Amino acid sequence: MKVPQENTNAKYAPRLLEKRAYAIEHKYFHTGERPFQCEICGKHFMYSKSLAHHRRTIHYEIITGQPLRKYDCKICNKHYESQSGLLRHNSTHHKDATSGGGLSVLCDICGNRLSCKYKLKLHMRTHTGYKPFCCHFCSKSFTNRDQLLSHERVHTGEKPFSLRVLWEIVWPICSL
Repeated sequence: MKVPQENTNAKYAPRLLEKRAYAIEHKYFHTGERPFQCEICGKHFMYSKSLAHHRRTIHYEIITGQPLRKYDCKICNKHYESQSGLLRHNSTHHKDATSGGGLSVLCDICGNRLSCKYKLKLHMRTHTGYKPFCCHFCSKSFTNRDQLLSHERVHTGEKPFSLRVLWEIVWPICSL
């Protein structure tokens, strides 16, 4: 078996660099290190892409001076930065509900009607007891991600809607 040599072809260089950068950042997943810090609020991230997304969504108004328009899925509460992202999501995951089907999916166990197959999938967890979202701190399990994130705040002490945090963000800007 021939071992490939390091490719020196210039057209592959950006891809190799991107993979190398990903590999470097991936080690943070294993170490728990969060070296990327938001200069506005001080929050730390494992990945540079996570920091960029945070700045684009959380501090968009501070950075650009314009309000961020968010596009929320009314069925599963996922958030999208663009209308096209939301439309793509709906056409992929909620075809039944977005095509005017209303409450078109029926639960065979309890007879409950739901708007789409995705909602039925989540609803079925109440019957099966399936809880795929596990707390990293105490191993308690939850049926959905939002419940898990809310629970994990018990361990971290995070208060995302704290007035103190808002004041720390706004005060430096107001005092200019």
